[in-house]
Amino acid sequence: MSAKVKRDKTALFQAFEAELRASSSKLGARDLTLNEAESVLYPFFENISLLRKALGAGALTYEANFLSSKKTEPWVIDCVNTLLGEFRTARSVNEKACFETWVAWMNVTNRAISNVASTAQLQGNKDGLEAHLLVRSYMRDAADLLEGTLQSFARLRLKMLELAGSVRKSSKQIEELSFGEVIDELMNIKRSSAMYQPQPFGISLSQWRNIANHNSYETNGNQVTCTYGPTGRRKSFVCTPSDIASVARYANDLGFAHKVGIEIFGIDNLEKLGQRTPQIPLTDYTKDSALAYGLVAARFCISQVIEDLGVWHLTLRDELGRNKELAKAALQEACVSHALMCDGCHIEAVVHSQNSTYRFGFKASFANKGEAFPKDFRVSVRKLDENFRIKSD
Repeated sequence: MSAKVKRDKTALFQAFEAELRASSSKLGARDLTLNEAESVLYPFFENISLLRKALGAGALTYEANFLSSKKTEPWVIDCVNTLLGEFRTARSVNEKACFETWVAWMNVTNRAISNVASTAQLQGNKDGLEAHLLVRSYMRDAADLLEGTLQSFARLRLKMLELAGSVRKSSKQIEELSFGEVIDELMNIKRSSAMYQPQPFGISLSQWRNIANHNSYETNGNQVTCTYGPTGRRKSFVCTPSDIASVARYANDLGFAHKVGIEIFGIDNLEKLGQRTPQIPLTDYTKDSALAYGLVAARFCISQVIEDLGVWHLTLRDELGRNKELAKAALQEACVSHALMCDGCHIEAVVHSQNSTYRFGFKASFANKGEAFPKDFRVSVRKLDENFRIKSD
């Protein structure tokens, strides 16, 4: 998509920010070095040369840091591996249909990401809420995450399973299935069941969505009674507001684990996908997520993001209250991966820091365009002059 069209990307970037915070990424820490990122992503790739090219171009920063932060949660890694295995099976059965399905689906990727509920972003506003309001807010977050994000990814997964030869129980076209029907179809495949039934309650995510949307819960102090199921066969269970928050976070991580698998599959098959559309190898999602990760990891809160004629207009809040020099240096470092990926970028930013407001403008571009870069830019981002140039307006 052309960068010459003015686009307000605030909602998209705030959704990325929410995902990072909800997934407990280590904010304020440096990016993984290229070698560290390669080590994290290596087990998921078939084409290591494409992995290295992607990392060298600044891609996959977001994905690598997410997976690194989830080392203690094996289900996340299992989810990504499961999706990749299913997509590769679909490719081996019918390569043409697999790639055409993947490319067509990419048209709705940004829409799915834009619909991500800002679960973590809203977290700060939940302090002090009465129990029933707290539960209602968590339920709303969970429902938005499930319908707005996971539904699109789960639908693509079901399409790939169908291409791979899995037997479906419904005769409906996948596009005609409701969210609940998509999840039911996926749960009909044994290896998928646990993924869509977060513990300890073992209730399917489609039922959690129904509980939230139909207000089928009652809060009494720290006790929440949830009811689900068809009329005449209703079931109930008791949980806490903390349990509801955990479901919302799980939905967030599950949705992003699906996205990681889809993005890795795309880069791993870049050459053949690129024959079908030049936009697929490096999607706007990849570029935007790299910039969003850089900003949030540098401890900036995102207030507004406008892309206009190739210029990024950012309004940010500095969580650390840095002075003008330090805030600008942090912002320049935050843009490195995105600039590497996009062959440069132009930033115009307003940064609110404590009681001060700073305005920065700079352009970042390659100093040695077209040459091989022997260094890992993210090892010493303060010494970029050899291969990378930042000009202040």
